[in-house]
Amino acid sequence: MKQRAIERRARHDAGVVYTPATLARLLAEVSLAALHQAGIPKDRTILQIVDPACGEGALLQAASDELKRVGSPAESVHFTGYDIDPVAIHRAGSLVGNSSDVGAQLQVADALDRAAIANQQFDLVLSNPPYVSIRRLTQQASREKIDAYKRDYQSACGCFDLYVLFVERCLELVKPGGICGLLVPSRIAAMKYATACRRLVLEQTLVEVIDLSKLMMFRGAKVYPCILVIRRAPAPSEHRVRVTHIEDRADLSQRVLTLVPQSRFSTERWSLSCERFSLLEQHGDVQKLGNIATIVSGASGFTAAAMRPFVKSRNNVAAEEKGSYLPFLVSGQIDRYQLDHARGRFQNVYYDEPVLDVTQARLTLKKRELYRSQKLVVSGMSQQLEVALDEVGCALAVQVFAIWKSALDLRYLLAILNSSLMHAIFIERYAAKRLAADYFSINLAQLAELPIVVPRSDDRTAMGKYQRLILLAERRLSCDLEASRSLKQQIEHAIDEAVFELYGISSADQEVVRRGSPQASSSLDRQLRAA
Repeated sequence: MKQRAIERRARHDAGVVYTPATLARLLAEVSLAALHQAGIPKDRTILQIVDPACGEGALLQAASDELKRVGSPAESVHFTGYDIDPVAIHRAGSLVGNSSDVGAQLQVADALDRAAIANQQFDLVLSNPPYVSIRRLTQQASREKIDAYKRDYQSACGCFDLYVLFVERCLELVKPGGICGLLVPSRIAAMKYATACRRLVLEQTLVEVIDLSKLMMFRGAKVYPCILVIRRAPAPSEHRVRVTHIEDRADLSQRVLTLVPQSRFSTERWSLSCERFSLLEQHGDVQKLGNIATIVSGASGFTAAAMRPFVKSRNNVAAEEKGSYLPFLVSGQIDRYQLDHARGRFQNVYYDEPVLDVTQARLTLKKRELYRSQKLVVSGMSQQLEVALDEVGCALAVQVFAIWKSALDLRYLLAILNSSLMHAIFIERYAAKRLAADYFSINLAQLAELPIVVPRSDDRTAMGKYQRLILLAERRLSCDLEASRSLKQQIEHAIDEAVFELYGISSADQEVVRRGSPQASSSLDRQLRAA
């Protein structure tokens, strides 16, 4: 028992988390179905299946079981498994070899070493590759090995994770026309380091994406996975990707399916949702927030540790020094529409009414101007967009963002950014970046991409909607922290209705937004195309 615990810890440190049986069965099921739809094996008597990071053989075993259940399309099946862990290979041999009447070859080898596995290709590649960040990799591997990865793999870009190299390698190991079934972190859809990996995938046919980002399927690992099913063949021009959502961990057969043109998947970002609102930006009155306002990090150029000596509780500031200090906002003090100055935690220290010395030499004149100005402030770590209006001039901590210098009234932007619609758009676009407990780490690039309706001054109807949102935002701002919850909800509901009208959202899609459902609604696309 103790030895197994030690082994589990070693695997965790190496980024290895073995595949739960339910996910292994699901991956085998959808991958073999795609293989059958691709017509493989057509004239082949042997079906070749490989897992290049097989661990203890869960995926190979699941494939064997699925072939027994549906019947093998080939006269015989041969399994191959590689792993760098000899103990895991031994256990995989016992599992796959003893419970299957098919051929199996299990070998201790590093699948990323092309010389070790040369001139081999397979009909089906199944893999749940190790997830190892570049930070951890630099602690475990030699500089020479990391340099070799960067030299040999197109996907070894920036602060890459080891799994993107495995995706690239799996695409090499599959025969033309064959299938890759991969279980990877959902962040493959959005992280900048995965751009080259996404490009390699989109050069092939992306058959299916199964979004499991709302499930915690790996015990002891904060990983939100997704399944990619890829056929090694260029995608037909009209090809549609099956985008499937599963939300019930207890029943993976309950699925919501959407068909999305592969042309809608870009190398920059994939949405694992149905992209209900992807056409909004095609309208002339909609602009990106970054084009109509200045968005900055509250403490760019600083580390949290560098700011700490200048932070105090207000009651610890001498009377003659008070002019040098401004209220200091940390992410946890920002709520929708309101700021709570009473208490804040910074660098694991609690402060009563935290304030920051803004006369310190490290602050630039531009940063002092920002702090003393009226602006919108955005929490950088939250479960939804949380935006408040800073009317008094506050200094900002790390992970707090400011929106200022806009020709549009900040109260108008405040209402839109805190609306249910904008929350739905944000979730739709950045679901792949969800962290534990459904938190999001929000950044400047995400905020800059949000679509904002800019009314034309000569359009009386549009200006009327603009003024109405300003008035509603003002009403919501007038609610203090003690105001009743029902009053706040009533005003926020009115804001939501006004934003729906502003963006021309159909009643059906309004219901989808209210429910927070991932189910696709095609009516919005039809409505926007007709507009």
